[in-house]
Amino acid sequence: MRGVFANLGMIHLCGPTFQEASKDYPGADFVGAHTNFSAEDFARMMAKVGFCTAVSALGLGPFTNTPIRSVILGSDPCIGYWVGSWWGESVNGTRGGLHEIRVMCSEPGSQIHAFVIR
Repeated sequence: MRGVFANLGMIHLCGPTFQEASKDYPGADFVGAHTNFSAEDFARMMAKVGFCTAVSALGLGPFTNTPIRSVILGSDPCIGYWVGSWWGESVNGTRGGLHEIRVMCSEPGSQIHAFVIR
């Protein structure tokens, strides 16, 4: 899967509406804040967090030829294949903390997954 796609929703929480603010600034076509967000940059950052945690837990040996390195460096455009949401069995909660990371290994030489839990 090529690329990463995000659906960002914005809601108005407080302050004047566009109609109210535009009375004070005639001719303005925008009142608010611009948001720049790169889903691919965020996904690469999450891949790096998971990769570093897995290396910390298992050592560098299992990762000498891993394709996740090219994802982190941005040379593999198929980041959506490697980084995404988990829909499998429940993953432990954060136990009151902000985040938790779980590293799960299948048979040696097989798959290693790092779950960054919010």
